[in-house]
Order: sequence, then C-alpha cells, then structure tokens
Amino acid sequence: MPIEEEYFRQLSEYKFAVDLQSKIVDARRAGVLDGVRLVAKKMLKRNKPIDEIIKDTGLTREEIEGLNIEIEVTPSGSAARGMR
Repeated sequence: MPIEEEYFRQLSEYKFAVDLQSKIVDARRAGVLDGVRLVAKKMLKRNKPIDEIIKDTGLTREEIEGLNIEIEVTPSGSAARGMR
C-alpha cells in the first residue's frame, strides 16, 4: 500500500475514534444530567425549597421550574403533584 493511502487510512481511523469518544462523553454527560433532573423532580415532589434544590443539584432556577411544570401537569391535564 502506498504511503499516502496508509496515511489517509490511519487518519480516517483516528478521526472515527475521536468522534466515537466524543459521542461517548456526550452520552455520559446526558445520563448524568438525566439523573440530576430525576433527583430534582423527587425533591420537588417532597416540596423541598427551590433554593435547596439549586444548591444540591447545580441546576438553574429555570431548569427546576421547568421540571416543576412537568410534575404538575400530566398528559391528561390533571394535577400530578402529591398523587405519587
């Protein structure tokens, strides 16, 4: 195999590996964030103060308020808070 072909083959393999590693890191971050959001939802359901949830999870007030909206309204439109 000519040197140029080998170079481009190895470069292609390297780029593939870097891209794959980046996707793995992104997926791990997303999984961690999903876990943090789940904890925040549980804290909201137990009526913990938003300031406490911010401190414990690192989420912003806006993110927590968005979760609060998800908890309060189910797809059928009925209130879900306190029912679980």
